[in-house]
Amino acid sequence: MPYKGVVDDKSHIPSFEAMTNRGVNELNALKVYLYLLMIRSRGDVYISVKLSIICGKLTLSSQEVINAVGYLKAIGLVAKVDVGSNTMINNDDRFAIAFLVSGWESLEWKPNYITDESWNKREQEVYERFKDSKDFF
Repeated sequence: MPYKGVVDDKSHIPSFEAMTNRGVNELNALKVYLYLLMIRSRGDVYISVKLSIICGKLTLSSQEVINAVGYLKAIGLVAKVDVGSNTMINNDDRFAIAFLVSGWESLEWKPNYITDESWNKREQEVYERFKDSKDFF
């Protein structure tokens, strides 16, 4: 789990404090969040997966996943979502949805052979990728 982006200076997790742990939507949101962290590749900064795959793996409907991702964005566990050419009405299963979880910077390790300049360039590429993302969730 990304520690730096999720835990504040007082060692509290504000996103979890916002949860009441009483709703099905919160449970689904936690399932989706843990699944996204589980499938994340170390080589990629963002997570790219099709909506149908999330639905199949977690046995949730697409509407439940959409609601869960919206909730994750609202409480700050997911920073950005890029749906590409997909829309709420027309979800084309040929295209994956890209997720950028909060604290993604702390999930990335910086090996000695990567210069600061190339590291900054890679970070800038991530910001550019999600800069113009449409609000689907």
